[in-house]
Amino acid sequence: MDDRERVEAVRGTLVLLAVVLAALLAPGCGGEGESGPLDRPAGGEIRVGLPAEPDSLNPYLARTQASFLVANRVLPSLLDEILPDEVHRAGYEPALASSWEFSE
Repeated sequence: MDDRERVEAVRGTLVLLAVVLAALLAPGCGGEGESGPLDRPAGGEIRVGLPAEPDSLNPYLARTQASFLVANRVLPSLLDEILPDEVHRAGYEPALASSWEFSE
């Protein structure tokens, strides 16, 4: 097989691979008439994989990583921390709290 035949074989393989990938990815693309996440009814259940069973759902009694993962996902915070980046300074924004004061 000379170089030209190898190039044609590789090109054919790449075209076949592109067609297969397009066929696999096309069903994941949204289309008209499909409902979005905001159109779904409220309620239901969510399943989350954890490294172990939580020892407590009380964040003050939690001793395992699984307990902290559940507490941080389920229990709302009074404030959300804003991490600094190129645009924002570090700080806090309200979550459940409507106002707050820092004491010195």
